[in-house]
Amino acid sequence: MSASATAQVLLKDFDLLPLDRQRMVLEFVHFLANAGTPPGTPGKNLLRFVGVLDEQEARAMSEAVARECERVDTSEW
Repeated sequence: MSASATAQVLLKDFDLLPLDRQRMVLEFVHFLANAGTPPGTPGKNLLRFVGVLDEQEARAMSEAVARECERVDTSEW
């Protein structure tokens, strides 16, 4: 959907909302527009970690992350 089409659908649906809900939508849009990107760590601050792991250790860590962290255990909750 193009930006123009999205805006048209949004405005159409927005007009159907009661005033209190319109205000909620407006507040949320303002929040999203002003949130920006969360601050991160500049790359130059990470340079001290270069060479800490050799290639084999880095591969093992990457595989462990893929194996253990990229799945959901539905019985955990």
